[in-house]
Amino acid sequence: MKNINAGDLRHRVTLLRDSGSPNSVGQHIPDYQPVGTYYAKVERLGGAEATNAKQLKGVLRYKITLRAASGPILPSDQFAWNGLTLNVAAAVPDPFGILIEVDATEKGAQ
Repeated sequence: MKNINAGDLRHRVTLLRDSGSPNSVGQHIPDYQPVGTYYAKVERLGGAEATNAKQLKGVLRYKITLRAASGPILPSDQFAWNGLTLNVAAAVPDPFGILIEVDATEKGAQ
């Protein structure tokens, strides 16, 4: 990870965590609740193409960098930012325990 200045963390992102439960037939019904709102650096990395149900879709990828003190980021978490919902693909803490880099995609693009 490269060095980052405090001024780079200028975007406000809200971490959403699934607290859903199974319905009467045992199917999980997701219910995302806000965990906290944090300052972060959000960068659009570009697009890619993915196939879902034999349909080709565009996938926009993002890198979210935030302080490690924000807490653990789970693969099932989402971020809300600028009216977008971003699904967490991976979260990697830096070796010094200061920052976390999150790879994310726009919701619905998978």
